[in-house]
Amino acid sequence: MSAPKCLSSHGFTMSGFEKIDFVPRRARDPQTQRITKRSTAALMGLKRAKPEWFEGAPPDGMMRGIDAYTRRSLPHVFRIACGDFFRYHKRLPDLLDTPKIGDYYFWVKFFQPMPLVPNPADKLDAEQYLPESVRGHVRAPERPWVSRDFVLPRDDEVKPGKYWLKLSTGNRNQQRVDWPPSPEKRSELEALLAGWAKPARTYGVPWGEWWYHYIEPRVFLEQDITDIMAGQPELKMFVRNGEVKLFQGVKLDHEGDDHEVTYFSPSGAPMPWSSPEHRPLQSRPSDNLHMLKEAAS
Repeated sequence: MSAPKCLSSHGFTMSGFEKIDFVPRRARDPQTQRITKRSTAALMGLKRAKPEWFEGAPPDGMMRGIDAYTRRSLPHVFRIACGDFFRYHKRLPDLLDTPKIGDYYFWVKFFQPMPLVPNPADKLDAEQYLPESVRGHVRAPERPWVSRDFVLPRDDEVKPGKYWLKLSTGNRNQQRVDWPPSPEKRSELEALLAGWAKPARTYGVPWGEWWYHYIEPRVFLEQDITDIMAGQPELKMFVRNGEVKLFQGVKLDHEGDDHEVTYFSPSGAPMPWSSPEHRPLQSRPSDNLHMLKEAAS
């Protein structure tokens, strides 16, 4: 998919992205200091072992993590990302052999060229990446209101119904809404939007998910499809080099934290490892698994 020659909303061209300058406060706890030393050594070792990873420029319309951050920011972000990885896996990522999918996704954050127009992490633009072969089988929820201004529409501008108020970037920025809202609920939602506006461009930046920074923040109302889903799980595909390696079935509990989560092999067989924080998925994956895999690949 070809990309436009310029990102007008950000004011820079594909050949000259503005870089992210992020320098956190100095960590003083011993474990973080140890990870800082080890991650710094690992980054320098990568530059010696794989200099080609750090050279050249990505294709037009694309960017890598090493391109997104300023020279002084990159070691800090790499260290924070290593710390997050270490806390979960009890080791640093292996970026040379990438034996596990977690290692591979860590490598992707910094070295894989990613498209930015359209940005696949943008909730409003991601559907543009659906293959033509599956588009006729997919129906997007209605979005009666989309805005760059973080101010709710008037009551009469949106037909009554159940919606989700969402932010186009980041994670967990969503709120179920019965429209029209009461005056008290409207005030609550306006305060929520004000809280979303300030950090909208900084989400993901500290831990290496830099692509969120380049999404134009927009807020929108989206049709609540809970009843349409009829208890069916969401399926999240994990892809490596264009091939689905596993997928995650998630049934969200929108009223609490009693989620159901199971990981599956590409064929749809449950994997022995699942999320320890949540119950296994009680329902089977979609009968259209082959179509979902095609769309993800």
